Amino acid sequence: MTLNQLKYLVTINECGNITLASKKLNLSQPSLTMQIKKLEDELGVKIFNRKNKPFVITELGQKIISQAKKVLLEEKKINDIINLDKEIFTGKLRIGITPSLVLSISDIIISSFEKKFKNVELVISEIKSEDITNAIEESDIDVGITPYFLKTNNIIEQPLFYEPFVVYLPENHRLKNTKKLNIGDFEFENLLFTSESSISKQVSQLFKGLNLNYTKIIESQNLQTYINLSDKGHGIVIVPFLNSLKFENKSSQFKEFIKPVPARQICLISLKSEPKKTLTQILKKNIITNLRGKIPFGEFKLLDSQYD
Repeated sequence: MTLNQLKYLVTINECGNITLASKKLNLSQPSLTMQIKKLEDELGVKIFNRKNKPFVITELGQKIISQAKKVLLEEKKINDIINLDKEIFTGKLRIGITPSLVLSISDIIISSFEKKFKNVELVISEIKSEDITNAIEESDIDVGITPYFLKTNNIIEQPLFYEPFVVYLPENHRLKNTKKLNIGDFEFENLLFTSESSISKQVSQLFKGLNLNYTKIIESQNLQTYINLSDKGHGIVIVPFLNSLKFENKSSQFKEFIKPVPARQICLISLKSEPKKTLTQILKKNIITNLRGKIPFGEFKLLDSQYD
């Protein structure tokens, strides 16, 4: 049994058939089939039931593939240990970021890694907060950056920073001259906020008990859409602070809350086994360092950050 054979098994399982797997592995289909047959003969078991078309993975085969994934993750950890000892930072780091963070955080990550860690290949994906835990557990990504996630026994969270919420007011709004706002100021207001589920849940927590009209545009997670609607008199916009920095020409229209300021905790989440622990810690350090001084510090009221 070889590591390559285990890799072949996992790839076939991910692709769903031999043809796609052989292309992904850059192997001929007969060669891949032969390697799997050799492994089955060595183990004395059937991993695939070839009588069915398309083939079906046997019950025992599922268990073997599950264990193969763990073995391959451990191999990656060994390579990380060696690279750390040699102070060589290479490889691929796959990062999943929720929509309301992807623009502001991606720029920080890419800029810092391009300067200091040119041999690290970054793959950044935009993933909904409700899907990010599953993406990590299925090894689709290595780490996630999110304000909201499903906590499981396999996941470890590392706090990165607190991000306060701010409010965008149109120029003619009755509260335009108010320096800092109270939650009660928004009674009977029309609230606009993006359709990202984490923001929806946290905004609902924030204004619980008030008579408000909540407006979400399900088709859009683009903040500019909501700013435009607000400017046309359709309501006020609840915005995570980092997103407000994109609108320098409208900075005076973003208002802070009075203390305690409602905020969300942004976390870096990964598997407890952390197969890429070194790169993960480098990522964490760079984000914290680059955000220092950019986010106002104060007394925060943290909103819930976990799915039930």
